[in-house]
Amino acid sequence: MPTKAKSSGITPPPDRKATPEEGLAFIKKMIQARLGRAQESMAYFKGELEKHPYYAMEWSDYAFEAAAVIHAYGEALRAIEAPDSKVTPASLREYACDRVMRGAQSPTRSTSPVKGVAVELVVAAWAEIYDITRGL
Repeated sequence: MPTKAKSSGITPPPDRKATPEEGLAFIKKMIQARLGRAQESMAYFKGELEKHPYYAMEWSDYAFEAAAVIHAYGEALRAIEAPDSKVTPASLREYACDRVMRGAQSPTRSTSPVKGVAVELVVAAWAEIYDITRGL
């Protein structure tokens, strides 16, 4: 079963303060690596769902996490790659922090327990993105 514990193999920027361009390139590589692992997890889940639906649903927590990562990291990557993008490490960090704070201050109160879990995992994914951008 795929997990997020795999090493990205990506070299962080040098010890000196990275330029905004270097920082953004590093962030983009980290986002792409995490997205790739999440997409692998979803592909695995889809296969398991077709073979053993009940078993797959019983152990589907990793699929919820992968879907949340695809949602949040995908949004961040689209912003970085937009043709007229003005995203910087600082602006992405600020946006991620805002998403985490809003999620913490206004928790979902849905009658669907699954929706609540999904929203919490998206907030956690934005917290990961915030962490990636710190110090850059």
